[in-house]
Amino acid sequence: MSQLKTLYKTKKVFEEQTQMPYCAYVGIHTESAHEVPVLKKVRCLDNVEEAFRVYGLYDIVVKINAETKDDIKQIIKEKIEEIESVRATSTILLMPKDQIIKPPTFQIPSPMIVAASN
Repeated sequence: MSQLKTLYKTKKVFEEQTQMPYCAYVGIHTESAHEVPVLKKVRCLDNVEEAFRVYGLYDIVVKINAETKDDIKQIIKEKIEEIESVRATSTILLMPKDQIIKPPTFQIPSPMIVAASN
């Protein structure tokens, strides 16, 4: 029964996080050979939805959901950047869902059929 409660709580937290209006992806540079310990610590932080080791510009990429831009900034400055072996971060803040401008939709007129007259 306790496993069921844990699953329910996990599902509820996930649903609350995915409904938060602000989302950011944070690229993290770590000291050499410290990716795994940093990744484990980042995954335990509140508001972190996903965290992965990656190849390329960053060592780790993290997805954060929060109520405000300031909350995201606080998580990065006070939690992620304070983890030992984190050298630098780079943030991409997504626009809130309610501010996304959808492109206009156009309806293509149906072709007119003209009867040939003889």
